[in-house]
Amino acid sequence: MELSLRDSIFRRQGGHIVVDTPLNGYSKHALAVKFGRAFGLNRDYRHPSYLMSSGRQSKYLSKSSAAWLSRSRFFNPEMTFFDDKTLIETRPSSRGKVRFKVEDADGIHQVRLLVKPINKNHPPGFQKKIDPAQNQTEWEKSYKGTYYTLHDALTLPGEKEATVELDYPKLVDTLIELHVIDGYGNRVYVIKRINTSFLRRILN
Repeated sequence: MELSLRDSIFRRQGGHIVVDTPLNGYSKHALAVKFGRAFGLNRDYRHPSYLMSSGRQSKYLSKSSAAWLSRSRFFNPEMTFFDDKTLIETRPSSRGKVRFKVEDADGIHQVRLLVKPINKNHPPGFQKKIDPAQNQTEWEKSYKGTYYTLHDALTLPGEKEATVELDYPKLVDTLIELHVIDGYGNRVYVIKRINTSFLRRILN
């Protein structure tokens, strides 16, 4: 399904997508997550109400995810194509933060920090099971440290160059992803290894 979505969304300008499934084959939440991932969104466990969480009552896009989609080329098929190169440089970290210099002549729309949580306790938006004990077991068995999830995002008013500072949690894998979308809906991401020895020293 995801491959089909990518073909429909990124190789064509707009159009319709028809999803054929058996009766009750996909829940509304599961479909929303599938579409969200095709549009460049990631798991978002910051709150159980967010569609990209696994909250059982998830209903809404977070403000940062809505802002990301507002520049998606799928939702703006009339947008003229431009794509100047995006430059991302790591800057020295500060207390509980990671810093990057980002440049894009097309204007930076949003920068997103994704991490793999390795905390023993699951985040608030992770609610796969009704029973809390089963939920905790599911987290530790299949999800802890496995998937990149959205941790922080910064929406910028089309700046060409900015030094961004994003919250960096203690209990995460040292490999992070930084995603950037520009004013024309072009998306890039980099994978970086963060040296956490300094961060942990000042946090502990």
